[in-house]
Formats: sequence, C-alpha cells, structure tokens
Amino acid sequence: MMKVLMIDDEEVVLDVSKLFLERQGNISVDCVSSASKGMEKLLSEKYDAVICDYDMDEIDGISFLKAVRGIYPGINSPCPEIPFIIFTGKGDECVVIEALNCGADFYLQKGNDPRGQLLELTHKIEDIVNRRCNEEIMDAAFENTGTCMVILDDENNVIRMNMQMYEVLGISKPDEKEESVPVKPDIFVCKENLESFAEFLSGMRKNCGYRRSEREKIEFNLCRDGKEKLPVSANAVYIPEKKVTILSIRII
Repeated sequence: MMKVLMIDDEEVVLDVSKLFLERQGNISVDCVSSASKGMEKLLSEKYDAVICDYDMDEIDGISFLKAVRGIYPGINSPCPEIPFIIFTGKGDECVVIEALNCGADFYLQKGNDPRGQLLELTHKIEDIVNRRCNEEIMDAAFENTGTCMVILDDENNVIRMNMQMYEVLGISKPDEKEESVPVKPDIFVCKENLESFAEFLSGMRKNCGYRRSEREKIEFNLCRDGKEKLPVSANAVYIPEKKVTILSIRII
C-alpha cells in the first residue's frame, strides 16, 4: 500500500481525490488543508509521495516544495527526496517551470475532466513511487554488491564509484560538491592502459547500437595511491537508454 499525503485548502478537492485514489489504486491518502499541517505530518509519519495544490492561503505550493526539498530558508526538511506532485488549477507556464526547477517530479493541472485527471494522477503516483523504489534498490545493490563498481558516461567521465572502489584506490569519497566535478578514468586506470581502455569503451558502445550490450571483459592495471599497480579484470555493460557504462572490477 502506497501512503500519500495530499495538501489542498479546498476540502471538496481533498474529499473527492481521496475517495477516487483509494478506490482506483493501491493507495492510502492522508489529507490536510494547509502547508504547516502538511509539514507536521511529514515530521511525524512516513509517506511515499506528496501531492500539493499551488494556490493556497498560507504559503503556495512552490514554497512548500522548496521546504520539502530543503531549499527554503530556515527549514530543515525531514524527507528532501520524497516524490512530489503539484496538482493545481494554476496553468501558468512560469509556475510549471519553477515547480520542475525546484524538484517537482510531476505537474498536473486541474480542469473540466476531474475523473480523467484523477485517473492520470493515480497512474503517475504509482509510476513515480515504483520508479523511486527501484532506484533505491539499485542504489543499495550498487553499494553492497561485494565488488568494486564504477559508472562512466559517454564522455568517459566517472560519474560514480562505490565505497569498495574508493577503499581499494586508497582515496576518500568526495563530498557532494566535489562529486559534481567531472573525473576521468585516470583516477583508477594506469597511464599506459588509458588509450586501450578508451578504445574498448568506444567499440562497445558502437557495437551495441540501441540495445543493451552483452557483458564484455577487459583487463588492465589499476593504479592505487598514484603508485601501486594492480592487475584487474572488469566486466562491462553499456546501457544506451541511460548513456552509461557500468564496470564491475575484480583484482586478479
């Protein structure tokens, strides 16, 4: 059962939405009529998603979204990553853009077809919550796989390494600001193997086309502490829809 918090200052909207969502989907809905009550709920209970109106008396939905995302001054958010949907009669394009820029997962405008919109809202809640759940499972698997893992983008920038990889390399994991700076494979591939490593990745991407590549293997020397060379074997898979290559590295 997905547990959803819905915030709207119109009681009739809350009542109709709760009735419809709980009948249509595997969803339980808690309703509150203000942003302050919504934050109290988030502080005291666990929810899978938030649905919020934009035009409310106390503060608007964008301000509440910023508070939930932890980007509102003076607010320490209890759940900054929770899926957030703006569901409102406000159709201003600027509001839509601001909502998405502030971290809304979806924006749905109210209109003349309440049943159709609530049905779309039901599907969107299920889609967003399931996708977020799958991402959390994959994230846990990436960190606890028992082997060194690296993810690279199509420019061969290292976009993520798991903790085991950092430990093998003898370096500390960077903070969030440092992680946003592109890092090249020379952080773990020895200098003499960089050219062949890049050629391997390029060939794998080119050969797989639009389908996920078969698992391919490459051997190279891993550079640890900037000095020590360790011979390793890596299984590589390219995922074209994500434009990433995932390496699973084992010391030989």
